[in-house]
Amino acid sequence: MESLISWSDLDPEVARLLHMPKDVYDGEYNRKWPQPGRGESIELVSVNDRELRFFLDLHEGGRTGSIDLGVVRNRKSTMQHRLSDRPLMRIDYAADASILKHRNPDNQIIVGTHIHLGISNEPKLPWAYPIDSQDVVVADDTNVAALFCAFQDACCITSSLKVEQLLGV
Repeated sequence: MESLISWSDLDPEVARLLHMPKDVYDGEYNRKWPQPGRGESIELVSVNDRELRFFLDLHEGGRTGSIDLGVVRNRKSTMQHRLSDRPLMRIDYAADASILKHRNPDNQIIVGTHIHLGISNEPKLPWAYPIDSQDVVVADDTNVAALFCAFQDACCITSSLKVEQLLGV
């Protein structure tokens, strides 16, 4: 049996940023889950360094979705694109595992719900791991609500976001 990917496998800077307590910048902890084909971006701020900003992006596709956390680096204005941002962690999920496939740089195919973690100092998250092969985001179930709660815990968000899911999502 392969060993689990754990916190100690993460790039030290990624682990430090994930462990940093974060608040929702605008203080609004009640949100609506995005409709299919849409996204929602929630700005987070470090509790200890209010200049350090993060993004929590929710994207709902037609059949799959993703939850991303990244850090905003040296942003000079809100008009800048996310080129200077660094993703730290992402979960890609689908109710039907057969429709969600990711090809890792070594050509290994990961099928079904998976997580991308900042293992190296790369600016992107090219490697995916099956959700059950890691212990960074530990959920009671593999449904999107349980994954989202566990994702928030791993991100150290100080108060839980309450996200209302509408029918069809």
